[in-house]
Amino acid sequence: MGVISVVTFLASAKEHFIISILLLFPIALILRTIYRLYIDPLHHIPGPKLAAISHLYEFYHDVVRGGLFIWEIEKMHQEYGPIVRINPREVHIKDPYFYDELYAPAHGWRDKDAKSVEIFSSPNALVSTVDHHTHRMRRKLLTSFFSRRSIERIEPVIHESLSKFLDSLITAYEEDSVVELIDRLQALTGHVITQYAYGEDYGLHEPQNIGKGIVKVVQEGTEQIHLHRFFPLIQRFLRLIPSFFMTQLFPARAAMYDLLHGVRKKSIEVLQQKDVCTPTERTTMFHALTAPEVPPEERTLQRLEDEGLVLFAAGTETTATTLGVAIFHILSDPMVLTKLRKELEQVMPTPEGLATWRELEKLPYLNGVIHEALRFSGLAMRQQRVSPTEVIKYKDYAIPPGTPVSMLQYFLHTDPALFSDPEKFYPERWMLAAERKESLSRFLVTFGKGTRSCIGMNLAYAELHTALAAIVRRFDLELYETTAEDIRFVRDKLLPRAKNGPWRVRVKVVGIRKD
Repeated sequence: MGVISVVTFLASAKEHFIISILLLFPIALILRTIYRLYIDPLHHIPGPKLAAISHLYEFYHDVVRGGLFIWEIEKMHQEYGPIVRINPREVHIKDPYFYDELYAPAHGWRDKDAKSVEIFSSPNALVSTVDHHTHRMRRKLLTSFFSRRSIERIEPVIHESLSKFLDSLITAYEEDSVVELIDRLQALTGHVITQYAYGEDYGLHEPQNIGKGIVKVVQEGTEQIHLHRFFPLIQRFLRLIPSFFMTQLFPARAAMYDLLHGVRKKSIEVLQQKDVCTPTERTTMFHALTAPEVPPEERTLQRLEDEGLVLFAAGTETTATTLGVAIFHILSDPMVLTKLRKELEQVMPTPEGLATWRELEKLPYLNGVIHEALRFSGLAMRQQRVSPTEVIKYKDYAIPPGTPVSMLQYFLHTDPALFSDPEKFYPERWMLAAERKESLSRFLVTFGKGTRSCIGMNLAYAELHTALAAIVRRFDLELYETTAEDIRFVRDKLLPRAKNGPWRVRVKVVGIRKD
């Protein structure tokens, strides 16, 4: 009888415990809601109550609907003004004149938001570095590697890759085939970054690799970016799965594992070198990251692997897409094409010749075309910054230290107060601004600003100038089954995406110019 009583008591206690938990859960939610709405340090920031209460609002629009939260943010600003609380912990500001204060402050410094960098799945890379001082040290190691002087020294590498790309256009002309332009351009940019950063050729220009393999995995890697942002454990779990099983499930990933294996092999070789290389021998990223002045804790295999993979991803699709956007708009407007070709003839008297970056960047109309292409492309996702110790002040609002604050490039680049008729591709706007001595370039933030601006900016500009000039000067292209919808920013997947996926530009080569 005693045993039965004990069992009955335990069962009753368990039942009461479960009931208590069920009762406490909604009470906890109510208390948290009250705190976030009326007590939280951000409660004074305007914005929809639903966004302040829970991340579910953002989750629904970014994960369930597929990268559409950016348009909800736009609606918030229309209703609440230039500063809004877009989720329980983050503030967003829409004011082009505040961009420098947030990303390139004259005083103090900014960290990254620790939660935001987990999406890159490379915790030891420069882009994932949260602390300002650690980032500054790591960036310094690569600054000379991506300096203007260094990029000018590797122009033969850029020209070599460009020549292979141009040869593929000649082949397409002879075969009367359709060219998936951005895929082809990713072969160009991917070849340059692997040759320069790794000292290896991964055959990205080969027909069997166009639009496939490594570049495809990088492109597809952004598809579930928001799911991984909310559930970072997914990416950590995927990294634990043996490559054999991953390539069985996702064959395209085999090329990524080949790249990773190459990065690992090169990293080990450099780490094991006993002799110190002279500066002229440091021809790869690995030598730059393992120089004698680099702290021992930074000269690790994981650090090199992470940086190597991020450099490839960052140096491939973004520049290729910008080139594709530029060519789409050039082909869509005969006047732009005519003006650009006439200007290019000044430094490229024959269509077959290649001009240097230094020569091309002096051409104002070409610069205007490139600036417009950059304005229409770039990152889509918010870039959060955190002031670790100081209050960020915006007008009458005080944002407490430790709060993630973000701005969106897209909102700056389409602000009609800065760029009249912002949906129009209008290269002349940059030339007119220069004549009026207006610093319009201040508001072109495709590469970011401040100490965390894109370290590969010089390489990107060199590729944009040389590739665009060579293509336009030498080939007559026509758009093929491509409209503005194919490069319209509809979804935020870290990079801008069209309604049905990555941007695409299809062309046919209808002529090769001889004069």
